Amino acid sequence: MIAGTLLRTHKPVGAAPASAATLLVLALAAFFSSACDPGHAVTYDNRTDGAITILIDGQVEASLRSMEKKTFGLIEFSHATFEARDATGRVLYRETLTWAELKERGWKIIITEAAQSGGSPTPTPTAPTPPAP
Repeated sequence: MIAGTLLRTHKPVGAAPASAATLLVLALAAFFSSACDPGHAVTYDNRTDGAITILIDGQVEASLRSMEKKTFGLIEFSHATFEARDATGRVLYRETLTWAELKERGWKIIITEAAQSGGSPTPTPTAPTPPAP
């Protein structure tokens, strides 16, 4: 009788693998659904003579040395502004692209030297000029 009681108390333990398997399946499903965000690898190619910083919508994405290429994963977006600045903060490249436009360009952004007119300098805060006496 004691052995029969012990066996009955162990039966719920046998149910644990089924519960563990269910939890494992749910955890894997959650992982793969979040890990499969639509996106693509994008290559940044710095063809300038100096280091640059890449920004997307004003947020730093990467830094590249002269003539360096780097590839990063990018989650799909409707449109984003890509920017490259040199060490002084001067804008060498700025363009707003859609996901489709970036795809048409082969998932590459190539930064070359600034045009003769130069890029747009980074605005610096200035104090208001006091009125003349």
